[in-house]
Amino acid sequence: MPFNNKLLVPVALGLSLVTVTAFVVYYVFKKEEENDSKPVRSTKFNLIEVQVPKSIVPALIGRNGSNIKQIEDKSGASIHFKKFTEEDYDVCIIRGQSNASQIAETMVHDFINQQPVIVENSISVPGWACGRIIGTGGENINDISHRSGARVKLEGERGADLSTQRKVVFRGTAEQIHIAKGLIEECVEQERCRREVEQAKRSPRVSTPPHVPLAPLTPLTPLTPHTPDTTGDVTHVKRRTEPSSASIEVYVSASSSPSRFWVQFVGPQVAQLDDLVAHMTEYYGNKENRASHALVKVSVGQVVAAVFRHDGRWYRARVMDLRPNEFDATQQVADLFFLDYGDSEYVATHELCELRADLLRLRFQAMECFLAGVRPVNQQTRWHPQAVERFEDLVQVARWKPLVSRTCTYKKSSGAVGERGKEVPGIKLYDVTDAGSLDIGEVLVREGWAEPCETAHSVPATPHTPFGDLSHSR
Repeated sequence: MPFNNKLLVPVALGLSLVTVTAFVVYYVFKKEEENDSKPVRSTKFNLIEVQVPKSIVPALIGRNGSNIKQIEDKSGASIHFKKFTEEDYDVCIIRGQSNASQIAETMVHDFINQQPVIVENSISVPGWACGRIIGTGGENINDISHRSGARVKLEGERGADLSTQRKVVFRGTAEQIHIAKGLIEECVEQERCRREVEQAKRSPRVSTPPHVPLAPLTPLTPLTPHTPDTTGDVTHVKRRTEPSSASIEVYVSASSSPSRFWVQFVGPQVAQLDDLVAHMTEYYGNKENRASHALVKVSVGQVVAAVFRHDGRWYRARVMDLRPNEFDATQQVADLFFLDYGDSEYVATHELCELRADLLRLRFQAMECFLAGVRPVNQQTRWHPQAVERFEDLVQVARWKPLVSRTCTYKKSSGAVGERGKEVPGIKLYDVTDAGSLDIGEVLVREGWAEPCETAHSVPATPHTPFGDLSHSR
């Protein structure tokens, strides 16, 4: 059968097309198969928002953003924050590829869940304990906050009545708040114990103190002059060899050491002082009266009315020094000297009041003295704490026990403002009973708490009562 050449070209062309088509189909399916075997890389970006409590945000960010940078490095996502002033949370915005943003979100949630829960709590404390809780310049309350790790804040009106309750607010973890509460309760208990002791010591005095008959005392033997001792902050002046003055009954109202204590004379002025204190406590205990006598400015040397926190009563006091309040930079605290008793205390200046002029009619009752004829053992410059305690027991500080005193010498004070150059009497104290008289100084020497020293007699530059010129005690 003859071959038709006319059909050759179409047949050849058809076969070629089929071959090419088959190859193309094979190549396409082969590439798809290869692509399916390779990892899929997506360029899709996600945005995730996470609410973070404001109290945790600083910890999440870290110092100089260190925590956030670490999360970004590990996840590959970028992170920033959006703040909301009216909400208790901020929003953490995470941007990145799908899996990167999910990793970052997980790390942020893990960090939040690991943080301790911050809560607030509060307790009420008596107003009379607030001074001890705060401490000088806020020292105590800052220490409580530092030791517990909780934020501690004492709320309530400054200068409120001591009988009112004030709220102490805590912020921190449950454990931190538990520790802070315990420290606050310790302060309250310490103040309660101190007030009970002070109240027991400063027992009420009768209007007419019981008179103790003075037993005959052996006159002091004049001693030769000697080099002034340096146990106190005073120096001797003009010396004499006259015998000591007459005997006078006194109370020891406050004490720093045998080298520095304060006495009050037994007599009618005792009842007058008690009446004055009662009147001041009633008057300044009124909130409106305190407001009308509020001080715009307090200066060193100023005589003011102040409450003594250990018994809640008001007294006359002099401002000896001013210092900033470490707890509140807008306030100051005053170092007060209570002029009728000799006690000292730090009080916030906004709690002081102007002293009415009529309350100055009665002269200030506390007279500074030192115990003559004795000094610390081994020529030490300071008295041993147990020696001070023994002296206070013998003279019964602030317990209003009448003692007999005799002035032996005088020294010039180099103390604080208003005291420099003042003549301070050196006295001997005797506890006189039916059994005889007990020399306080000799007891200290006999028990080994003091050693004897010569007493150089001196006379003040101006005429004086047995304890100096009381007309200048103001």
